[in-house]
Amino acid sequence: MDAGRLDPALALAHRQRALLTQALDGTGTVRPAYATHPLAAYDRYLLCSDGVWAVVADDDLAAAVGAGADPAETVRAVLDLADRAGAPDNVACVVADVIPC
Repeated sequence: MDAGRLDPALALAHRQRALLTQALDGTGTVRPAYATHPLAAYDRYLLCSDGVWAVVADDDLAAAVGAGADPAETVRAVLDLADRAGAPDNVACVVADVIPC
C-alpha cells in the first residue's frame, strides 16, 4: 500500500497482510522502523492489531474512539466491536490520550 501497488480494500484480504518482516529476538542488530507524528493536547491515538482493523469499519472505529469515553472504556468498546464483527484473529488495542502538562 505504501508504494501504491495495493489498494487498501484489497490489502484487507491479501494473503500476506499480517506477514512479519522483522522480529526482535535479542540476537543481532535490529534497526526498528518507526514514524513520528506531532502531538497536540487532547489528541487521541488508537493502536490496534489486525484483529481489530481488519474487521471493524473505519467509521465505526472513529465513532468509538471519538465518543469521549475514558481510554479504558474506549478500549472495551473497540474490543466489543471487533468481537461482534467476528474477529478471526487475536484482538489487541491501546488507546492513549495526549494530556497537557
